[in-house]
Amino acid sequence: MNELLRKIPTTIIPQLTHTDILDLADIFEAGLKAEVDNQLGGKTCLTALSADSAKITLSNVLSSTFFLCDAAIETANTAATDSISKVIVMVSSYTLPSTDKQETTIHYFTTAWEPLNCKAELSQTWNKRIADMLKDDVVEADEVVRKTEQKK
Repeated sequence: MNELLRKIPTTIIPQLTHTDILDLADIFEAGLKAEVDNQLGGKTCLTALSADSAKITLSNVLSSTFFLCDAAIETANTAATDSISKVIVMVSSYTLPSTDKQETTIHYFTTAWEPLNCKAELSQTWNKRIADMLKDDVVEADEVVRKTEQKK
C-alpha cells in the first residue's frame, strides 16, 4: 500500500500536497510519528500503514482509510471490456463535533487511482474487514451512512 499511497492524487486528499503525502510515508517508514501540517492549517497523521491498508487522520473530525482489495469487476471502455482484479476502497469518516454523529462515505478506485463508477464485488473476507472497521454498519458504494441513526 505504501507505493499506492505515494501515488495518490491530491484531488483525492486536497488537504495535502504531493510532498506532504511523500513526507507522511517517509516519516512513517522511519518509525516516527508521521504528522504534517495540512493545507487547512491543521495537522494530518498517517496512523497505520500495511501491505494492504493505510489510515490517514486528516483532522480531529475527518479520517480516511484505504484498503487494497481483491475484487471481481468488469469495466467497459471504448476498445474492450477490462477485467480488474484489485481495487482501492476509500472509507472516509466525518464526525460532527457538536453531536459526535458520524457520517461515512465509500469510494472505489483502480490501482491507478481512477474512480470506479460502480460497486466492486469484494470477497467475503474484505467485506467483513471493512464492515468490522465500520462497527458492523452496512454501507453501499458512494452512499452516506449515518451510523448513529442505523443503530436506533
